[in-house]
Amino acid sequence: MIKLSKAINNEGTLIDISDKSVESGLSANLKCPDYNCNSPVIAKKGKKMTHHFAHKPGANCTGLESLLHLLTKEVLIQNEQFKLPSHHMWLNDLVRIFRNEIKEIENHLDFYIPENIYNTYEFNLISCSSFDYKIEVIPEKEIRLSKFHLYLEKMIEGMTPDLRFNIPKTQRNLHVEIFVTHKVDNIKKEKIKDQNLCFLEIDISKHYKKDENITKDRIREIILKRDFKHSWINIPKLDLLITKNKNEILKKIENRILNFKEDYELFCKEILLEETQYIFEDEDYPNELYKKLKKEKSTFSCLLNKEIYNFYVNKYKSSNTFSILKQIHFKDKEISKNEFIDRWGEGIYRKIYGKW
Repeated sequence: MIKLSKAINNEGTLIDISDKSVESGLSANLKCPDYNCNSPVIAKKGKKMTHHFAHKPGANCTGLESLLHLLTKEVLIQNEQFKLPSHHMWLNDLVRIFRNEIKEIENHLDFYIPENIYNTYEFNLISCSSFDYKIEVIPEKEIRLSKFHLYLEKMIEGMTPDLRFNIPKTQRNLHVEIFVTHKVDNIKKEKIKDQNLCFLEIDISKHYKKDENITKDRIREIILKRDFKHSWINIPKLDLLITKNKNEILKKIENRILNFKEDYELFCKEILLEETQYIFEDEDYPNELYKKLKKEKSTFSCLLNKEIYNFYVNKYKSSNTFSILKQIHFKDKEISKNEFIDRWGEGIYRKIYGKW
């Protein structure tokens, strides 16, 4: 059974059970911190049990959700510093921003990737740990909360964030929502983005337990040890901030492209070269190989995406290695020019035979 360490008075101030003004028993002036409940609570200050506030028998409310909200607000207000989270984006979103720079990287590597492949989920997984699927575009940043003015649950543009930190004499605001049991929903997210508000969500939901005695010291420990998740709902002037970190971002994108190129070369070496005989003999070979790789759960996990697989096969078909093998194979085999071109294309035909 949860033991409330705090109640809220008629002025809206949190009162701790240890406060000397709190007498044992029911008080009309002290209520449950949950605004949906707001019922009078009983101060239990006996000799055997830990002092706490309790509801009347039969009440369904614990008050924990609102207490977590209120205590987190208090700790943030009193904290001198707070670390803002980093922000990550999928590569396909960055391709649109850095299209020209990516073309330069491809020219440097002499390896060109169709834009639709950048949009595949599998491309993002190549040679990455599970934490690196998205690319960091804005690093963590520590701020001094003492430089901000604080507003508690003040209505702005049709919504009420839990906290709003404002830099005095400016329009720069940091809005904070504390997630205990309810995340910022999609409707609210749309409002936030439409108004281009700087908005952060702090997730302490994992500490919402019926059997945990939540105190202010416990919340302070959670905040100081960063035992919570926090993420950006919206960042104003994001493109400008991304541009500031352009060089670091492009290095990460170049590594993705390079890893993709290395995977392609390994694929040609380990799979296509040893299977080339089937390419010569069966025009349906690429589809059969794709099915085979998918069935065997190939180590080239990106090849489970047919778009990437076809890119590998088609690029290999037009490579010098394939042309040489093809030339050797067709050296003593009769084949019509039209049949060959229909099957492999005029470009490969010219590489192998030059003139018929």
